[in-house]
Amino acid sequence: MKYIVFILISFFLIGCGSEPDYYITSKYNKMGVVDKDGNLVIKHIYDKIYLFNNQGYAKVQNFHGKFGAIDIHNHIKLDIIYDSIGEFYNGLAIVKLNNKFGLIDSNYNIVVKPVYDKIDDFIEGTSIVTLNNKVGCINTKLELKLDPVYTNIYPSNNDYRRIQLENKFGFIDKKCNIVIPLIYDFVDDFKDGIAKVKLKNEEFYINKQGKELPH
Repeated sequence: MKYIVFILISFFLIGCGSEPDYYITSKYNKMGVVDKDGNLVIKHIYDKIYLFNNQGYAKVQNFHGKFGAIDIHNHIKLDIIYDSIGEFYNGLAIVKLNNKFGLIDSNYNIVVKPVYDKIDDFIEGTSIVTLNNKVGCINTKLELKLDPVYTNIYPSNNDYRRIQLENKFGFIDKKCNIVIPLIYDFVDDFKDGIAKVKLKNEEFYINKQGKELPH
């Protein structure tokens, strides 16, 4: 039976030619999907249906405000139980469930279970993760570059970021490799290739190789 489109959102969903194969439509403030001939494909039961990706999945939101994912046949790909699903970066997105955070891939598979207290947005391929008030680092290959045991990893626009473990400081690079060991009592950010550090009540400058510069 043909379906009359009440409000055409006209999102392009899955189509190889110039004409879309499916459209997201709205009826009585609920969203569903019809094909190009107006046949109902997915009933209007969702508060929101987002654009389908190249893998054929779409993020949806139900009337409880929870998020999940479906395919074009309304098969559940990701249970609609999540508090939020973030934007994808290099094929990964942050999900939130009961105040815990994890990661999904572009096929909406859980690749990191929601166990972290916080996962920062990925910047240049790495993300800071927080667990039990300690921080670590994960990359887009899902490698845990730094276990979440550190007191703090400080943001920086430089190639090197300050890292703290209890009362000791050092530096990591953008890939979360420790490049200068955590031996200092305090460190400043690098500027023009040098950083001011403090060790045993003595302040001096080091270069990016960790070598002390002449006074």
